[in-house]
Amino acid sequence: IAMKFFLTNIENMCCLENSYYDVILCMGDILSYSNYHKGLKEISRVIKRGGLIAGSVDSILGYLNIFKRTPKEFSTKRIINFLKSGNIIGTDGFKLHAFLPNELEGVLQKYGFEEVEIYNLPFMSSYFWDDAHFMKIFEKKYFINEMIKIECKFIGKFKGCGGSGHHHLYFFAKRRK
Repeated sequence: IAMKFFLTNIENMCCLENSYYDVILCMGDILSYSNYHKGLKEISRVIKRGGLIAGSVDSILGYLNIFKRTPKEFSTKRIINFLKSGNIIGTDGFKLHAFLPNELEGVLQKYGFEEVEIYNLPFMSSYFWDDAHFMKIFEKKYFINEMIKIECKFIGKFKGCGGSGHHHLYFFAKRRK
């Protein structure tokens, strides 16, 4: 197997040829920390038709575990805005976009990918319900109702277990022929 590794900007991979690569590995959440539309457009340009992409992105619901570990850094309003938009400044100071599985699937399809498979470690709102410290910080009824609404959008979307990264979605897709 011949492999080539490149260090390049995912939003502008002008050094890479069109429709050349059979497989693209896009790990480390690079799509979460960049303009994922530009990134997927470039990946779609350089991957062969029928080529495969494997990658990871941040997960909106999985990211809630980070909020739980650092509750003083996140207000109720900030968390609700994040749940609705997927956008936040992370604890490391970087802007990021986290995805729900159905959003990730739709974006991949928009840029010419099919047979999309998404994996994650399920992360349900019930995890928070028995945590008195966490629930005391938030307006209980409003927070729980919003979390349940968001979860209802993806129930049934998990197709398996995604590995050790609890706040990630792992995906595989094939470029349309």
